[in-house]
Parts: sequence; C-alpha cells; structure tokens
Amino acid sequence: MTRLDLFADLVCPWCYLAEVRLDRVLREAGRDASNTVRYWQPFLLDPTIPEDGEPWETFVVRKFGSAARAEAMFRAVEDAGREEGIAFDFSRMTVSPNTRKAHRLVLAADGRGFDLARRFFRAHFEQHANLSDDATLAQIAAEEGVDASTVLNGDAYDADVDVALEAAAHLGITGVPLVVFDRRFAVSGAQPDDVFQTALDKALRSADSL
Repeated sequence: MTRLDLFADLVCPWCYLAEVRLDRVLREAGRDASNTVRYWQPFLLDPTIPEDGEPWETFVVRKFGSAARAEAMFRAVEDAGREEGIAFDFSRMTVSPNTRKAHRLVLAADGRGFDLARRFFRAHFEQHANLSDDATLAQIAAEEGVDASTVLNGDAYDADVDVALEAAAHLGITGVPLVVFDRRFAVSGAQPDDVFQTALDKALRSADSL
C-alpha cells in the first residue's frame, strides 16, 4: 500500500493544479483506493485572516503591495490553469477566506475528502464562493454527500488541523503544495506529471525492496 500526504491550502491555486496533476498521474498508473491511501494535510497560508474572511482587494494589497504587482502572478496561474481545464479568474474574486472550517470538513469527509477538496477548490477559484461562509460550506459539503453539521456546530476535527499544522512546522514546510510519497520522497510545487510519476516510481521501488 502506497501512502501519499498532500500538504495544501484550499486558497492556493498551485495546490489546485498539483492536486489535478497528481490525481491524473495516479489514475494513469492504476493507483486507486485498493493500493494507495491519500492523506489531506491542512496548511494555512495566512492564519491571520479573520474567521469570516477578508475583502479580496484588502488581501491583495496586504499580500502583494498592490493589485498591479499581483497581476503578473495571477496571469501565470490563469495560463497554467487553462492548460488543465481550470477556469481561474482572479478579477471576479470578492473574498479571501479563512479555510480552517473547510479543512475540517475535508478531514471529516474521510474517504471522500479529496473529492470534497477538489469541489472546494473549484468553488473558490472558478465560482468565487466564500469558503468562510457556513451556509456555503454546508451546501458544497452536502453536494458531495458530507454532513457538515458536526463540524460547523462544534469543534470536530479542529485539533486534527492543529496536528497537521504542527507536523508541517516540524518538517520545516513554509509553502505548499508539498506531496510526500511513503514518508520518504517529497515533491514541492505544482510540478509537471513526469515529476510526480518519478517520485511515485521511486516510492514503489523502495517499497518493493523492503
């Protein structure tokens, strides 16, 4: 059984791209739930964002200094997304959300977690939904067959998010995406398919040698 850990944040466009590419590599390699277990490892790119989110314009200026400085990066992401069929459009963003609750819902979804994460990525980047809003989170979770009530009405999986954040800090992870194959080989960034494939092959060879 191959283990994959994906450290990611749901407001990270490169994480969205990495998840799409990694998923494709796994499918083409014939890796599914019978031979591969995937773990979602929450990461907060900006833990200072208020629980109900921050206006997009305010966030952009605070993060990049000005909208003009952010424009080139946004164009690069939109171009990369177009090649993967992802319709990034940063001009329509209204909120930079706090993703802690969304991460908790991904963890609560268990085996459906990556499907829910993909849905949250799409909702944020392509549909410009507010992932800080409880009603929005509950609706999206319900579409994936996940009951959000235990998370949104309590502290379920909150400690699990902290554990993942502490693990990332212990490993010295300061940016995402980061994919760890069988706790041995790490790939940082939204790499091309062949880079993920090479790491997967190394993990499989290493497991065979044990």
